[in-house]
Amino acid sequence: MAELKKLSPPAYDYLSKISIVTWSRSKFSINPKSDLIVNNLLECFNSYILDARDKPILTMLDTIRRKLMRRFQVNRASIAKMSGKLCPKIQVKVDKAGVKASECLFLYSEEGKYEVDYRQQNFEVNLRDKTYGCKKWDISGIHCHHAIFAILHEGSKIENYVDHCYTIEKYKMSYEPIIHHVPSMEQWIRTQYDPIDPPLERCHPGRSKRQRKREPIEPRNPYRFSKLGTNIKCSVCKKFGHNSRTCLLAKKKKSKTISKKGKKKGAITVGVGTSGQVASCGRVASAGGGSGSTARKGNGATDGATGRGNGATGTGSVTGGNGASSSGGGASRKAKVVMVPTVEKVIERIAAKKQEKKKIVMNMYLF
Repeated sequence: MAELKKLSPPAYDYLSKISIVTWSRSKFSINPKSDLIVNNLLECFNSYILDARDKPILTMLDTIRRKLMRRFQVNRASIAKMSGKLCPKIQVKVDKAGVKASECLFLYSEEGKYEVDYRQQNFEVNLRDKTYGCKKWDISGIHCHHAIFAILHEGSKIENYVDHCYTIEKYKMSYEPIIHHVPSMEQWIRTQYDPIDPPLERCHPGRSKRQRKREPIEPRNPYRFSKLGTNIKCSVCKKFGHNSRTCLLAKKKKSKTISKKGKKKGAITVGVGTSGQVASCGRVASAGGGSGSTARKGNGATDGATGRGNGATGTGSVTGGNGASSSGGGASRKAKVVMVPTVEKVIERIAAKKQEKKKIVMNMYLF
């Protein structure tokens, strides 16, 4: 702890508030025969029943029961194929530790006591009490390479010194209990009591939560690096302490672009078509206390509201505003004129292009 205090005082303050029995293997109890610090077993089971957690109580319990029924049967079938005394994963750990045992040296004392030397470190091994100097054998129940070296010197079998909870026999006994089948609800025995009504369903705001509530210090995504405590640099003003979303300079630039777009006036559309179309489009537009007028310029005279003439086609303009108007093909100074062709004009242009293509093709065949 003194070395940890020098390296990281916040980590020292955090761990000093928690009981040392929960995070230091040297203070673990020797009864459970487990050296796990994390709760991976609970997390695995939690993810295993994740699809049943948000269901009603009876459906949830029945789903979990069926899952465990299937799991027990699969494990029973796998146990029947095992051979030897130890479980396969424990046997792999013992074999790896046996490879390191060749690097050890020992000094033998009486009554099964050894002093094992490994890379300039001495450890005491007691085979009769099944204890070990670093307490790894005591806590986990699986001996390491120091104890294996002493066991081999005694001429005993390594499997006999592993805790009995890791044997295939005990593993088989843990799956002997049977989870019995349960008939469906329609086949249950009817009683004289009234059925229990379900609780009132309340619609909570927001989307339903399926994940468990995490601790404040626990990362939301363990596979993603958190930026908490890092110095963020803005990509707009190149300063530290904020990003581009909260940058004042970026907000000013955005407000300027919005104001420039708001100053632009609307455009006036001028259509080119027949006299009937111009007359129907040329109506009075008014705004802001002033009035506008529409006019069509043809070969004859024009009227204020609608144009009258002998021309087949003409142009009309719509004006409105503070009493300003325009006639003929003109528009106000502030207004922008956009020429929009009618459907008839578009059809004529397409037909003309087709005729030009036919002429080009005919000329190619002639030459």
